[in-house]
Amino acid sequence: MMLANTKIDLLQDLDAINNNFMLGMAAAYLLNHPDAKMMLRDVHLAFIPQGAPRERENASIEIPIEVVIGALEQPEIRESLITSFRNQVFRTTLSETLEAIKEYCVNTRQSKVLLDADWYNFTRLIRNALTHDGILRFDKKARPPVEFFRWRLEASDEGKHLSALGIPTTSAVPVLQRARQFVESALD
Repeated sequence: MMLANTKIDLLQDLDAINNNFMLGMAAAYLLNHPDAKMMLRDVHLAFIPQGAPRERENASIEIPIEVVIGALEQPEIRESLITSFRNQVFRTTLSETLEAIKEYCVNTRQSKVLLDADWYNFTRLIRNALTHDGILRFDKKARPPVEFFRWRLEASDEGKHLSALGIPTTSAVPVLQRARQFVESALD
């Protein structure tokens, strides 16, 4: 994603992040569908140079996805695979949202208003935990309590794993909505 030079560019970036999140969640749902194994059997992901005919021999890289099928066939691995995928989509969504807005705010000298935003501090804490070991750690920018939407992170939550705090991957939806509202109403 390129640096947004205008507020309109930033809003378009946020739309792309939102769309990618929705595609990721749809993919996780489809992978969990009973017919997923059948639909993916004998499927190969291939990268074909632009302009070349879509034929297997033109593929510059080909990735068979039998590994995914094998994991989907094993219930003990299937759930872990899908959960890991959802978490990666969640983490990427939060990271991309934070970075796009932060860079815009830095470049337009509006960082102060961003640092005071409830959604921003909540999202930073969750993204940081997801990026490292899943453990919530407050920092000098986000001191407890941190409240956003229906979640309240207290000092007593320090050191707890995110799974114990009840913050689901779907919390990206209110983050995305609030981030967009923030850009529309609080930024120049």
